Amino acid sequence: MDQFDQYKFKHPALPQETEGKLFGSRADQGFSQRWGERGVTQKPERFVDQLAGKMSASDQSLLAAPDTLAKLIADLREALRKGTAGMADDLCVLSRPWGFLLENIRVPVHIWPGAHDQVIDPRIGLTMGERMPGAQCRLLEDGAHMIPLTHAAQIRAEIGYVSS
Repeated sequence: MDQFDQYKFKHPALPQETEGKLFGSRADQGFSQRWGERGVTQKPERFVDQLAGKMSASDQSLLAAPDTLAKLIADLREALRKGTAGMADDLCVLSRPWGFLLENIRVPVHIWPGAHDQVIDPRIGLTMGERMPGAQCRLLEDGAHMIPLTHAAQIRAEIGYVSS
């Protein structure tokens, strides 16, 4: 059994219509298996190319910039320096009950899904925000998957009070 075999791309806290859409229009087993040692650790450039193929045009244009692409690949290599077990575990956690209800979260939460995200369905973030009392959820109409690169200043401004 591969470390990704148990990942079902479904979580009971998320809307049923997003089932199978966590990673694009379909969450095929072949894609998740390519996240294994051979595909990601040895050839991160190929993995990024495959992921980019599932992204919006705006995200693809960001990845076309050599400095952005180099930074993403360097980050991916560092994140997987000791293997893919951590990434596999993260994927599995997304598909299992978390042991708490979103409705019981009482700390400030900010969620910024991108309306044009083709990697993670924006309805997932919106639904999570609806279920957390006091959560601030802002659908970024001009956003896609690479929100930390495209909207960092806006997000820092909105949560700036947290660090003061």
